[in-house]
Amino acid sequence: MATILATQLPYYKTTNGLGGAITSNKLTSAKLGDLFPHTTSDEARDGKTEYACIYIKNEHASELAQLVRNFIVSNTPSAGTVISIGAGTSAVNGVEQAISDINTAPSGVSFSTANGLANAINRPNLPAGQHMAIWVRKVTSPGTAGVSVDNAVIETRVDYVPD
Repeated sequence: MATILATQLPYYKTTNGLGGAITSNKLTSAKLGDLFPHTTSDEARDGKTEYACIYIKNEHASELAQLVRNFIVSNTPSAGTVISIGAGTSAVNGVEQAISDINTAPSGVSFSTANGLANAINRPNLPAGQHMAIWVRKVTSPGTAGVSVDNAVIETRVDYVPD
């Protein structure tokens, strides 16, 4: 039994962030600007809700990722924005549903602030080389003040269950 390292469970972008097929583009930072367009002053004044899809991929050569859990380690530093996550509706190694635009909620996805491991979203086992979808929702409340960097940290944790 080998250990699956956090670096072997990277996040990947979809073609346009709105669901659909996984790409070879890894998500490399916790900046929300890597998932969502920057919020304009008018949007911050009026408020908005946006959605983006990413994939988690098990890049271990042979090990099954078991007891997969997704959670938010730290939410945004802005009091006016909140990130929540939801499990995608596609099967493991499938293609996630696509939404028509960034403001359209994906069908059948339940979102949770999943604050910490104790509140994590439980996911199916993830075989080596395969992926599964996760949706990220960003809510900007009306009247939100601007911040120079708005980020959040999402983590995937797995365990090994011996046979």
